[in-house]
Amino acid sequence: MSIAIRFKLFLKALIVRFRGRPRALRRAIKRADKLCELNGKRYRVYFVEGKYQALSRQQIQRKKHSGEWGRHVNVTRLEPLCFYDTLTGAGKMI
Repeated sequence: MSIAIRFKLFLKALIVRFRGRPRALRRAIKRADKLCELNGKRYRVYFVEGKYQALSRQQIQRKKHSGEWGRHVNVTRLEPLCFYDTLTGAGKMI
C-alpha cells in the first residue's frame, strides 16, 4: 500500500474519530431501525456530510436528482461507507 493511500486512510479515521462520536452512531442506528419498522424499507447508516445519516435507496436517488450529489453516486458505491444496515443488522466499526 502506498504512502498516499495510508495517509488518506489515516485522515479518514481521524475525521470519523473526532466528528463521529459513538453516541451519534448509536442514535443513527436507532433511527434507522425505527424508520425500517415504520416504512418497511431497508436503511443504511452512512457518515456523509460530516454526520451520521440513516438513508434509504430512494433518499439517495432524490439527492442525486436534486443535484446535491453527483450522478455517479449510488448505493453500490456508498457500500464501503456504510456503518450499519437494517437488513443484515451488522456493520463495520472503526
